[in-house]
Amino acid sequence: MKTLTKQKSLLVLWVVLILFVSLYPFETKETKQLWEHSDKIVHFALYFVLSVLVISGLHNKSKYAITLIISVLFGIIIEALQEFMKLGRTFSMLDILANSIGVCIGLTSYYFLKKHGSKGA
Repeated sequence: MKTLTKQKSLLVLWVVLILFVSLYPFETKETKQLWEHSDKIVHFALYFVLSVLVISGLHNKSKYAITLIISVLFGIIIEALQEFMKLGRTFSMLDILANSIGVCIGLTSYYFLKKHGSKGA
């Protein structure tokens, strides 16, 4: 039971982190990036971890589909909020794509680690 509570706490903290970095109106000055669209790595990583945290807390046959829907929809909602809140952040289809790829790779990694990780133990 303590593991589930710890897991839920991590998920809540991760969601708060995503909300903060996605919606907080950081300085509008252009920040230097290593290359164009390098921020997509951050999007990928945030949603990779999100998907693993979400699926880890689910225990039903549809957990992969539920995680996919929840995580991708969350990313789309965040992008819409960036546009509508008018805090200097804007909607980006490339961000949604990076988020979605992170979710898919996170779920795939989770599947293979669960499937092959328990055989050797």
